[in-house]
Amino acid sequence: MNASVFVGTSLDGFIARADGSFDFLPSGGGEPHGYEEFMATVDALVIGRKTFETALGLGGWPYGPKPVFVLSSRPIATAPPGAVVERMSGAPADIGAQLEARGIRHIYVDGGITIQRFLQAGLIHRLIVTRVPVLIGTGIPLFGPVERDIALTHIATRQYASGLVQSEYAVAPSASFDRQPVLRGEILELRPLRADDFAALFRVAADPLIWEQHPERDRYQEATFRAFFEEALASGGALVALDRANGRIIGSSRYHGYDAERSVIEIGWTLLARAYWGGRYNGEMKKLMLEHAFRSVERVVFVIGPDNRRSQRAVEKIGGVRAGTRTDAHGRERVVYELTPALYAPHH
Repeated sequence: MNASVFVGTSLDGFIARADGSFDFLPSGGGEPHGYEEFMATVDALVIGRKTFETALGLGGWPYGPKPVFVLSSRPIATAPPGAVVERMSGAPADIGAQLEARGIRHIYVDGGITIQRFLQAGLIHRLIVTRVPVLIGTGIPLFGPVERDIALTHIATRQYASGLVQSEYAVAPSASFDRQPVLRGEILELRPLRADDFAALFRVAADPLIWEQHPERDRYQEATFRAFFEEALASGGALVALDRANGRIIGSSRYHGYDAERSVIEIGWTLLARAYWGGRYNGEMKKLMLEHAFRSVERVVFVIGPDNRRSQRAVEKIGGVRAGTRTDAHGRERVVYELTPALYAPHH
C-alpha cells in the first residue's frame, strides 16, 4: 500500500496558525494545482481527530464519497450525510496493515501529527508540498522532530501564476524500507511479484501437501490461491523466488508491517515447491531476506499458525525465539517468533 501527503504550508513551513485556523491559505484552495488529479488516485484518507473536526466546520464535506479513517482513541462526532467515516486507533503500522488487508492500495495522509507519525514510521512514500507566498512566523508546523535523517528524492517543482510553489518528493527507500528489492544469492533470486506470475506460482501452490499444516488447507485450489495471490500483489511487499539454474519460479515470500519507530518488520506468507524443501534453497531465501531486513531494522518477526510445527521448527533452526501470540485479522490465534541479528548470527 502506498501513502501520500498533499498539503499546503506558509513559506516558513506552517500548516495552520496556533489556533488551528488557516486563513493565510488561498480561499477555496486557490488556482488549480493538481489536487483534483491527486484525489482521483486515492482510495481512502487517513486523518487525525483535529483535522476531522476542522473539516466538519468548513460548511461542506470536502472529501466526497471517499472513505475517511479518523485516528482517535475516543468517539468522534457524527459525520454528515453521504460521508463515509470510520474511527480507528493504533500505531501507524497497524493502521496501515488493517487498511491494506481491506484492499486499500493508496491512502492520503493528512493532519500535522498524523503526517509526522506516519513519516516517522516509514510509511509515507510521496510528499507533495505547496508553499504559499506568506510568512506567518508561528503556528502548527508540517514537520516535527525525527529520530534520524529521512532522505528524500526530488521529483519535480512547479510554480503557479498566483505565486504558489509546489515541490514533490519521493521518500528514499532507506527511510521507508524497500519491501520489494531484487536479491540474488548463489542459487536463488528474489524479485518483486508481478501480475503475470500467477500461472507459474499456482503450479507450485497446486500441491495439497504444501498446505497440510496451514490454517488455509485448501489454498492449493485455484480460487483460494487467487485470493492469496491478489492480496500479495496488493501488499507491495511480495517477492517471487526463482531457481537461478533454470529461471523457474519455485516460490514466494513477503515483507509486511514495517515499523520504523519499533525497528521491526515481519517476514511471512512463504511458499516453496516441495522439491526444494529441506535443502539450500529455503535457507538461502531466508538468508537473503533477513540480511536485507537487518540493514534497516533491529528485529524481524514471524507469525505462524499454532499447528504449523514445520514452519515453527524452521524459524527456531535459524535462531528465532517464541515471543508470544497474537490474533490475526480473521480472529485466529497465531504464534509470534522474533529474530535479531545477535540471535541469527550463530546460525548462518
